[in-house]
Amino acid sequence: MSNELSYTEGSFWLDWILSRAETNAEAFVLYLFYRKDSRKAASALLVELQAKGGRCTVKEMSEFAKKLQKGELGFKYSRVNFYKMVLGTFLTDGFMERLSYYDNERRRTVKGYKAIAQPIPTRRPSPSFWSVAYDTCKWWNDLMFPRDDAS
Repeated sequence: MSNELSYTEGSFWLDWILSRAETNAEAFVLYLFYRKDSRKAASALLVELQAKGGRCTVKEMSEFAKKLQKGELGFKYSRVNFYKMVLGTFLTDGFMERLSYYDNERRRTVKGYKAIAQPIPTRRPSPSFWSVAYDTCKWWNDLMFPRDDAS
Protein backbone atom coordinates (compact mmCIF):
# COMPACT_ATOMS: atom_id res chain seq x y z
CA MET A 1 0.00 0.00 0.00
CA SER A 2 1.36 3.41 -0.93
CA ASN A 3 1.13 6.58 1.11
CA GLU A 4 -0.66 8.42 -1.69
CA LEU A 5 -4.41 8.91 -1.60
CA SER A 6 -6.24 6.83 -4.16
CA TYR A 7 -9.50 7.85 -5.81
CA THR A 8 -11.50 5.83 -3.27
CA GLU A 9 -9.74 7.66 -0.44
CA GLY A 10 -10.44 11.05 -2.03
CA SER A 11 -13.01 11.88 0.61
CA PHE A 12 -10.23 11.99 3.21
CA TRP A 13 -9.90 15.77 2.83
CA LEU A 14 -13.64 16.30 3.20
CA ASP A 15 -13.85 13.94 6.18
CA TRP A 16 -10.96 15.77 7.85
CA ILE A 17 -12.63 19.14 7.36
CA LEU A 18 -16.06 17.95 8.52
CA SER A 19 -14.70 16.10 11.57
CA ARG A 20 -13.08 19.19 13.08
CA ALA A 21 -14.35 19.96 16.54
CA GLU A 22 -14.47 23.74 16.17
CA THR A 23 -17.05 25.44 14.00
CA ASN A 24 -15.46 28.50 12.48
CA ALA A 25 -15.83 30.47 9.28
CA GLU A 26 -12.28 29.83 8.03
CA ALA A 27 -12.72 26.05 8.06
CA PHE A 28 -16.16 26.21 6.43
CA VAL A 29 -14.99 28.35 3.52
CA LEU A 30 -11.98 26.08 3.10
CA TYR A 31 -14.50 23.46 2.06
CA LEU A 32 -16.43 25.73 -0.34
CA PHE A 33 -13.75 27.86 -2.04
CA TYR A 34 -10.56 26.97 -3.89
CA ARG A 35 -8.73 30.32 -4.14
CA LYS A 36 -7.11 31.92 -1.10
CA ASP A 37 -8.49 35.40 -1.79
CA SER A 38 -12.02 34.03 -2.18
CA ARG A 39 -11.65 32.14 1.10
CA LYS A 40 -10.51 35.30 2.89
CA ALA A 41 -13.42 37.32 1.48
CA ALA A 42 -15.95 34.59 2.32
CA SER A 43 -14.73 34.18 5.89
CA ALA A 44 -14.81 37.97 6.35
CA LEU A 45 -18.39 37.97 5.03
CA LEU A 46 -19.41 35.21 7.44
CA VAL A 47 -17.88 37.06 10.39
CA GLU A 48 -19.76 40.18 9.29
CA LEU A 49 -23.03 38.25 9.00
CA GLN A 50 -22.54 36.63 12.40
CA ALA A 51 -22.07 40.08 13.93
CA LYS A 52 -25.32 41.29 12.31
CA GLY A 53 -27.46 38.33 13.25
CA GLY A 54 -27.30 36.53 9.90
CA ARG A 55 -28.76 39.30 7.75
CA CYS A 56 -27.77 42.60 6.21
CA THR A 57 -29.27 45.11 3.81
CA VAL A 58 -28.19 45.58 0.22
CA LYS A 59 -26.55 48.86 1.22
CA GLU A 60 -24.58 47.20 4.03
CA MET A 61 -23.45 44.47 1.62
CA SER A 62 -22.35 47.13 -0.86
CA GLU A 63 -20.39 48.95 1.85
CA PHE A 64 -18.75 45.67 2.83
CA ALA A 65 -17.76 45.03 -0.81
CA LYS A 66 -16.29 48.55 -1.01
CA LYS A 67 -14.25 47.87 2.13
CA LEU A 68 -12.91 44.72 0.49
CA GLN A 69 -12.02 46.58 -2.68
CA LYS A 70 -10.21 49.35 -0.78
CA GLY A 71 -8.33 46.85 1.36
CA GLU A 72 -9.70 48.07 4.68
CA LEU A 73 -9.98 44.50 6.00
CA GLY A 74 -6.30 43.69 5.52
CA PHE A 75 -6.49 42.46 1.91
CA LYS A 76 -7.92 43.66 -1.39
CA TYR A 77 -10.66 41.84 -3.26
CA SER A 78 -12.57 43.14 -6.27
CA ARG A 79 -16.27 44.01 -5.90
CA VAL A 80 -17.09 42.13 -9.09
CA ASN A 81 -15.33 39.01 -7.85
CA PHE A 82 -17.01 39.34 -4.47
CA TYR A 83 -20.51 39.50 -5.93
CA LYS A 84 -19.83 36.84 -8.58
CA MET A 85 -17.68 34.33 -6.76
CA VAL A 86 -18.34 34.66 -3.04
CA LEU A 87 -21.88 35.96 -2.68
CA GLY A 88 -22.94 34.11 -5.83
CA THR A 89 -21.67 30.82 -4.39
CA PHE A 90 -23.56 31.30 -1.14
CA LEU A 91 -26.73 32.23 -3.05
CA THR A 92 -26.60 29.39 -5.60
CA ASP A 93 -25.67 26.78 -2.98
CA GLY A 94 -28.70 27.83 -0.94
CA PHE A 95 -26.87 29.08 2.14
CA MET A 96 -28.14 32.64 1.70
CA GLU A 97 -31.08 34.29 0.01
CA ARG A 98 -31.98 37.74 -1.21
CA LEU A 99 -35.27 38.95 0.20
CA SER A 100 -37.32 41.85 1.50
CA TYR A 101 -37.93 42.03 5.23
CA TYR A 102 -39.38 44.45 7.73
CA ASP A 103 -36.78 46.47 9.64
CA ASN A 104 -38.06 47.53 13.06
CA GLU A 105 -35.47 50.31 13.44
CA ARG A 106 -36.33 51.97 10.13
CA ARG A 107 -40.01 51.00 10.32
CA ARG A 108 -40.13 49.98 6.68
CA THR A 109 -39.45 47.07 4.37
CA VAL A 110 -35.87 46.83 3.13
CA LYS A 111 -34.15 44.54 0.64
CA GLY A 112 -31.29 42.49 1.91
CA TYR A 113 -29.51 39.19 2.28
CA LYS A 114 -30.22 36.57 4.91
CA ALA A 115 -28.54 33.33 5.95
CA ILE A 116 -30.87 30.36 5.50
CA ALA A 117 -31.22 27.74 8.21
CA GLN A 118 -30.76 24.40 6.47
CA PRO A 119 -33.47 21.82 7.22
CA ILE A 120 -31.73 18.64 8.32
CA PRO A 121 -33.02 15.47 9.96
CA THR A 122 -32.12 14.63 13.53
CA ARG A 123 -30.40 11.40 12.47
CA ARG A 124 -27.38 11.40 10.14
CA PRO A 125 -27.90 9.42 6.90
CA SER A 126 -25.75 6.41 6.01
CA PRO A 127 -22.48 7.21 4.16
CA SER A 128 -23.40 8.60 0.75
CA PHE A 129 -23.85 11.94 -0.96
CA TRP A 130 -26.63 12.69 1.52
CA SER A 131 -24.33 12.27 4.51
CA VAL A 132 -21.93 14.82 3.01
CA ALA A 133 -24.82 17.21 2.37
CA TYR A 134 -26.07 16.60 5.91
CA ASP A 135 -22.63 17.34 7.41
CA THR A 136 -22.26 20.51 5.35
CA CYS A 137 -25.72 21.80 6.27
CA LYS A 138 -25.24 20.92 9.95
CA TRP A 139 -21.93 22.75 9.90
CA TRP A 140 -23.60 25.81 8.37
CA ASN A 141 -26.39 25.75 10.95
CA ASP A 142 -23.89 25.44 13.81
CA LEU A 143 -21.89 28.31 12.37
CA MET A 144 -24.69 30.77 11.65
CA PHE A 145 -27.39 29.71 14.12
CA PRO A 146 -25.81 28.61 17.40
CA ARG A 147 -27.90 26.90 20.12
CA ASP A 148 -30.88 25.56 18.15
CA ASP A 149 -31.82 28.93 16.61
CA ALA A 150 -32.08 27.18 13.24
CA SER A 151 -35.29 25.33 13.96
